Amino acid sequence: MEERSGCRNRLASILAGMLVALIVITFPLALLAQSVESGLFSSDSLTALIEARLISTGFVNNLITRTVFTEEAMNGVSMAGVGLGDAFAYLSAEEQQEIVKRLFPEDWLRSQVESFLEHTLAWLESDKTQPDWYIDLAPMRDNLLRGGGAASTAEIMIASWPECSPEEARALTAFISEQGPPATLCEPSDPLRYQLIDDATRYFRQIAEDIPMQLQIGEQVLSESTPERIQALKDSVQGFRRLATASMLLPWVFLGLIMALVIRSWSSLLRWWGGALGLGGVFGLLIASRLSNLQGQQISSAITNLERQAPELARAFSEIAGGIISGMLEAFALSSLLWTIFGAGAFLVGLLIKRGFRLSLRREQAQAAAGRSTEKKAHTELALPQPPPVEPLHGVPDPDDPLDPPSGIYG
Repeated sequence: MEERSGCRNRLASILAGMLVALIVITFPLALLAQSVESGLFSSDSLTALIEARLISTGFVNNLITRTVFTEEAMNGVSMAGVGLGDAFAYLSAEEQQEIVKRLFPEDWLRSQVESFLEHTLAWLESDKTQPDWYIDLAPMRDNLLRGGGAASTAEIMIASWPECSPEEARALTAFISEQGPPATLCEPSDPLRYQLIDDATRYFRQIAEDIPMQLQIGEQVLSESTPERIQALKDSVQGFRRLATASMLLPWVFLGLIMALVIRSWSSLLRWWGGALGLGGVFGLLIASRLSNLQGQQISSAITNLERQAPELARAFSEIAGGIISGMLEAFALSSLLWTIFGAGAFLVGLLIKRGFRLSLRREQAQAAAGRSTEKKAHTELALPQPPPVEPLHGVPDPDDPLDPPSGIYG
């Protein structure tokens, strides 16, 4: 019977060891999936990342500047016969960026990014075929119509023009009197300069009236994608998120099986669970270190073709992808480290409890043995000795002897 019980215990320990090995593999992978899911599908963290990597560094400002102040963007837009391309031709790079900062402030850029990400995540979880992507142009339009955007733009633009000669000043006077566009653009002296700024401000406000409140971009961005491809993408994303959420359940199922097989006390619970989770955390740290070394190579290989076609877009992709991967790996490494510390602590506490139990048991056994020895000694000291044999007294007749010798027929 004892031999059967010993075989069952050994078999249970072997199975529990195999479950620990599975936990060491699956637990860090579940932590990695959780880190990826939280890094890719959190609008707050992505907004903070884009703000830190692209907006605050001036990357988006520079990109808008190079997009707005181009011949293609200015083509067909004129100001009383003067093309905007010619009017803005004298602006320096710093002046262009100043105009963009006033028309597209960082708060507005941040709100657009946050709105875009929120609508994207909501679309991925919905049944819609097209995302509700749009650019809110109402703040910029209101700034040009009723704020100081039009006046400041006109002032910066005219200040960039070269100083007028007397002939050029007369030409500008005729231009302001609507006698035709001037041959050259130049900055006149006051009060003609103020009048020119007022006229330019009025033209900018007229242009702003044609700006829509919102610019829908969802259909343009996904115009080349079929509904089947879009739905397949959404199904993949939704499947990954469900898998990342459910992946954390598997290690705990294994821990439950270990409890059923070998755990019979708090000490064994802490030792088995702590050891499994601690080893899983160590393996997670090794994975995080390896992925961190491969991060730069993966991003470089992914944007090789994009760098040749669109360098600015490749740089933006590199910044965002690098930030997302770094954030995910940092979260993964931190969670692995915390579980390593927790597991090691639980394992050590389990060992201390086991050792304390053994010491307590030995102490109790020693006390019990000492008690038995004391009790035996006490009984020995209290036991009465056997009385020595008593010699018969002389002169006292033996009750078995007759008092008189037999007589008569008995004699």
